[in-house]
Order: sequence, then C-alpha cells, then structure tokens
Amino acid sequence: MDIAFTVDAAYFEHAAVAIESILQFEYAKPVTFWMVLADDVRDGARERLVTLVGSRAAVRYVTPAVVAGYGSSTDPYTQHVSDAMYLRLQLVDLLPTTVRRVLYLDADILCVSPGLDSLFDFDLDGKTIGAVRDAFTRRMNDHGGLPRLNDLAHINPQGLYFNSGVLLIDTLAWRERDVRARAESYLEDSASVLRFPDQDALNAVCHRDWYRLDKRWNHMMAWRLEAERDGILSDAVIVHSAGPLKHWQADFPPGRRRDLYSALASKVRAIPERLPTTRRSPRLLIGAESISNTGR
Repeated sequence: MDIAFTVDAAYFEHAAVAIESILQFEYAKPVTFWMVLADDVRDGARERLVTLVGSRAAVRYVTPAVVAGYGSSTDPYTQHVSDAMYLRLQLVDLLPTTVRRVLYLDADILCVSPGLDSLFDFDLDGKTIGAVRDAFTRRMNDHGGLPRLNDLAHINPQGLYFNSGVLLIDTLAWRERDVRARAESYLEDSASVLRFPDQDALNAVCHRDWYRLDKRWNHMMAWRLEAERDGILSDAVIVHSAGPLKHWQADFPPGRRRDLYSALASKVRAIPERLPTTRRSPRLLIGAESISNTGR
C-alpha cells in the first residue's frame, strides 16, 4: 500500500498528522509512505516523522530535482497554496517502477475510518487516475471555467471536474500517457490565467481519463457528518479540509474533526525534533531517494 505526500515545511507537520490518522487503523497490507519534500524541510523534522511512524510502516523520502513553479493563482480562494503544489506532478517520475499504484494525498486530509487498503483493489477501468468529483467546482465550466476552456476542443464544458487532493494513480498509465509533460505544457500556456493551477492542469489532460470514486474517499463537505447535523463521521474514510480553512486553525468550527486533529497533533508534537549534530547521513539521502526506515 503505497501512499504519497508532497509538501514543504509549512505543511510537513500537518502531513505527519494525516499519516498518524491513517496509522490509527490496522491494515492487512504493508504500508509505505513516500514523502516528496521541498528543500526547506529540516533533517530533524524528517527524523521526527520516522520516530513517530516507528515499525508501523515504512517512510521513504524522495527529493525532487527542483520545485517547478509556473506562476501564482489569480484566484483569491487559493492564495494560501504554495508552489509546493507542483511537486505532485513529479511524484510518479520519482517513484521506482515497482510501484504500480500509488495513493496521493493532500496534507489537509484526515483518515476517519478503516478500509483505506480496500481502495487499492479498485478496478480503475483502464483510467489513469481514480478521483472524487469536486464538491464545489463540479463541472469544467463552473467557478469561472477551466482556464483556456474555449481553446480545448476535446473537453466538454459540462464534463465533470475532479478534486486532486486524493488521487489513486496507475503509475504505468501515467507514464505511458505522459501526464506530467502534458500537464506542464498546459500550465505554461495558461500562466497568465491560472486558477487552481495543478488541479486544473490534471483535469485538462485527464479529461475522460479518470475513474469516479465515491465521495467517502475524499469528503469535502464533512461538516455534514458532524453530530450537530446528526451525521456519522465514519460514513467517510477520508475527510478533506479543502480551501483556506483548515483543521488546525483556531477558527475551524468545533466538532469531531477538530477534536480528532487536535488529538492526533498532540501525538505528533510529543515526538521531540532532534537536531542533527552532523551533516545529513548518507542513509537519509541516497541519490534522489532517501529511505528512513524499513517499516513493516
């Protein structure tokens, strides 16, 4: 069960909380976390995550060649997002070819019920990715429309639009269909009108090449699952605080999601960050791949 996060220093601890939320449940399959990091993440933070995970899973750090930037979004709703969002486009190229399926997760998710391993058994029907329809931008022409939509004759403006915060990726199909290069080309051509940059790019190149997953795998309206609305949090497997309001912010509404984040964050913060006394150990950086523990 290969799971990946792509983060910078600002989101690293939140990714650690997301990982702890996953590991609160038992899985029949061994778990490997692939961490693609911007270069501002300290060695001490990396070691801290390894200590937190312990023998429950493997942690592998993968260093991208460069954090590519294609410009900032023109949409005020996404001003909280950094250029680290573009790291996810590099993810598949950085993984060994033995990883045939990887689950990419944003750092602002929480796993709230068991069963995540069953997602890896899904038949994607020949599609490159499995994803959940975006709860707010539901079609290609919603929310102002996909940038350059009128120039993209292959896209139906009424076509469904997915959220890229949870992506089940067939890595062989991704490579064969050259998804990264096509997405980067779209971003270069759209630099002056970026909206939800990498997400728009993936929707543009994977139009009709994605398998629609049930919203319980990426529940973006999880306030409906709170007790005050007579909801059941376990109706979702993954809840996602998409948008500028996050689980860790003081003004995030009280409820089970905030309580869960706080409890998991306390476990993460209980692990001290030991500053390395020497330069980074070769064990922690081997070419482009750094293996931090052996896990299960």
